[in-house]
Amino acid sequence: MLTRHGTTALAGFAMLGLPILGMAQGLEEIVVTAERRSTSLQQTPISIAAFTSDTMEFKGIETLEDIASFTPNLDIKGSRGSGNVSPTYQVRGLSGGGGATGERAVGMYIDGIYMPRTTGPFMNVLDIERIEILRGPQGTLFGRNSTGGAIRIFTKQPGPDQEGYIKLGAGNFGRADINAMINVPLSDSVFLRAQAASLNQDGYVQRGSQELGGSEDTMLRLQLAFEPSDDLRVAMSLTSSKTDSDGNPQDLATFDMLPNLAFEGGQADWISDFLEASGQPRIDGTAFPGDPRILLDDYTMPDWCFMDDIDPDWDSACEQFNNSDLTQFDVTVDWQLGDNLTFTSTTGLSEFSSTGVTDWVMLGQELRPSNVDSDVVYQEFQLATTLADDRIDLVAGLSYFQEDSMSDGIRLERTGTSVFPDQPNGNTFVAGTGPNGLRRLDDTTTTQDSESIGLFVNASFHVTDDFTITPGVRFSDDQKSAVLVRRNADDFTA
Repeated sequence: MLTRHGTTALAGFAMLGLPILGMAQGLEEIVVTAERRSTSLQQTPISIAAFTSDTMEFKGIETLEDIASFTPNLDIKGSRGSGNVSPTYQVRGLSGGGGATGERAVGMYIDGIYMPRTTGPFMNVLDIERIEILRGPQGTLFGRNSTGGAIRIFTKQPGPDQEGYIKLGAGNFGRADINAMINVPLSDSVFLRAQAASLNQDGYVQRGSQELGGSEDTMLRLQLAFEPSDDLRVAMSLTSSKTDSDGNPQDLATFDMLPNLAFEGGQADWISDFLEASGQPRIDGTAFPGDPRILLDDYTMPDWCFMDDIDPDWDSACEQFNNSDLTQFDVTVDWQLGDNLTFTSTTGLSEFSSTGVTDWVMLGQELRPSNVDSDVVYQEFQLATTLADDRIDLVAGLSYFQEDSMSDGIRLERTGTSVFPDQPNGNTFVAGTGPNGLRRLDDTTTTQDSESIGLFVNASFHVTDDFTITPGVRFSDDQKSAVLVRRNADDFTA
């Protein structure tokens, strides 16, 4: 014990000395591109949090969700039912919608390419150079989809040094990870970097035959860089990622049916019909925090399933899942046209698809299958220069974005004998054919074609070494065409 205490004290003393040594040698410079040009983090006059690869390794950051734990005003959390494969990104209280038409208020960029859909897996922090969290609004530089801010992810790029690694990880709940990378110079001007990863994790909330929270992630990335001269660099990247999840690891903490909240026609009323028909007592609406058949321990959900029949025994018909696939190809050209003039071109193509089934009430009575597809074309040209003896930094750019997206969904309900009250839209939700009723609702498909052109100019006037004025202006032209198709269902006749 004396040895351990002595070691701890010595480590603490050494850490106290590090800032003093750092002040003597100067702080480590972190270069960011939050203003569409390379600047020092310490001298960038906006609200930004930047994480380098060394910082993320030191803090044990493995996903974007972990980034939120170290960033004020940033919240990243899984959505209802589909969990972490359909996260919500929220900065300063602003987030966005999903589906084919939902617009996010926090822009997501991967190597400069805008990703419009909120549905998709958490970006695993694998071979990442840095992550920038720009708190909004950032509309002048990054467009209308950055009211809350922007999250920018930059992967490590191919370089002239030959290097590689293989990382293995294992843990409880069946965790088994393998991550490998190799960087090879093919010549003095051509560099190749390749990475592959497989990440597996079992779930930890038991529900019937499923362990909610389990996931299987695979990622492949191939990058090629060409540097014919000191003034020109062309980098290409092809990334493919796939995520399979068993559903959100959520658990019910309360199920309040006290008299002041009870109403005829709720799902709990219908579930009681099924239980009674199968010879079990109805749900106890007087118990608080809820019926003990519903509120089990913190890692077990009820294994009721009524989608196949009224018998509450578990059936595969109530299994949840969410599978997502993302493929992105991008090309970046950096060209030094003069001593103080730089041209950058960023081109990207991406395909995204997600399919899943969510148990909305988590009691085996209502399922919501859904699909989302998104095809994106993105192009950006940018010029950066300095004027007036480096007193003025000027950045101008032109961007083009086009997306074809689709989402469809169905709501399936097992209905009992009680009747819903009239809904605000005028529809009267009537019960099905007793405990055997199965309703098909909201059977829709939405397609959208979006096209956007943006032009921006941003200038920083360094009045003195300690005082800078940064005005900016942006023009955007957005056009959308959306089609909603509804099919015959219990709540709609075509």
